[in-house]
Amino acid sequence: MNITKSLLFRISLVILVIYFVWKVALIPFKIQIIFTRFPQPQSIFVLGGNNNREIFAAQFAQNKPELDIWISSPSQSKTERVKVDNILAKLNIDSKRVHIDSEATDTVSNFTTLLDDFRKKEIHHIYLITSANHMARARLIGTIIFGSNNIVLTPVALNDEEKAESSIKLVRDLIRSIIYLLTGIY
Repeated sequence: MNITKSLLFRISLVILVIYFVWKVALIPFKIQIIFTRFPQPQSIFVLGGNNNREIFAAQFAQNKPELDIWISSPSQSKTERVKVDNILAKLNIDSKRVHIDSEATDTVSNFTTLLDDFRKKEIHHIYLITSANHMARARLIGTIIFGSNNIVLTPVALNDEEKAESSIKLVRDLIRSIIYLLTGIY
């Protein structure tokens, strides 16, 4: 009886390791293939929560009129929202290009809540816009969640001189991203 339990445990462990390798270890290879197939970004993705990022994205998008702008968790205050809307209008950014998703509550969910939208629209390469101090964590999360779903990132950082993020946030969100990848729960 103990031999059977031990054998079942070992088999389960091997299956879990194979599944993990399949989901995570293949991400760099997927990214290389997607970069080859889609060398140019197809959309602009802004991690909101700071209206400076949204204004920067609007200015960036002015030179990329063929690309839609996706803003995840935009500025919540009415004053900031009006300011961003006015900048978009002033820069002649057509409102049809702007997609706003207010469902995300943090950086991990910025990626998970829009993943299905990007897949449905067959977007495989995006510009990722966020603050410079936030870019390392955002790229890590995006590489795991988007990379495993055949979406690659080209980072565009806004240098807004905010203080650097802690390593604890990076490790925490790395773990959360892997859990999402393995379970679909965030």
